[in-house]
Amino acid sequence: WTSTSHPRQYPGSPHWSGLVGGSHNSMYTMWQPGDQSTTGMKNVAERGSQDTLLNEMSEQDSNILDTLALGGIGSGNGTTSGNLDVDGNHSLVSLVSMIAPSPDWFAGVHGLDLCNQSTWTQSRTVDLFPYDAGTDSGLTFTSGNAVTNPQEPIYGLTGKSPNNSFYGYSTVKRMATLRFMLTSPTMTTQGSGSEAVHTTTATAMCLMTVVLTWTALLI
Repeated sequence: WTSTSHPRQYPGSPHWSGLVGGSHNSMYTMWQPGDQSTTGMKNVAERGSQDTLLNEMSEQDSNILDTLALGGIGSGNGTTSGNLDVDGNHSLVSLVSMIAPSPDWFAGVHGLDLCNQSTWTQSRTVDLFPYDAGTDSGLTFTSGNAVTNPQEPIYGLTGKSPNNSFYGYSTVKRMATLRFMLTSPTMTTQGSGSEAVHTTTATAMCLMTVVLTWTALLI
């Protein structure tokens, strides 16, 4: 996210809040377009605050396997990375980061499945586009607070509004890239008991009880 890639109303102090989220099953939804933002999502999108969202996830018990909370990126163009565990019961990943400064804009992934057709892939790269959390009505990166009442659903930002910081873009360009890399291989077992033979492979079946570690890299 640079003044070259997004020149319209590019702010003077662009940065990203800390990437936050976790691995989970299909019973949990952190965010998705068309849904109302939770208080935790609102706090991330408006202020980059992670605590409430992490608390919401901690209340989900068995639906959540692992959480991730990283430090921010001090410019529009930079990197951050951290490790996140997944298993066959919790192969979905949701992560978000505030686009800052902004009213309530963020980028991220929701319910991204790291198990591809019953097999773990070694890497996955996702382009991230801007979303509005539906909680603040500001139109530009540096708009003052303007509470949206009633709250609106989460929606993707477009270049259609004349006063919007993305106005004039025929297609809103990606804001960032999120790259997942498998850093801890799975384990497969042949035989049983004392006769069992364990082998590891980075593309083993998405076993329910084997925990893998993925590195999430925000670029």
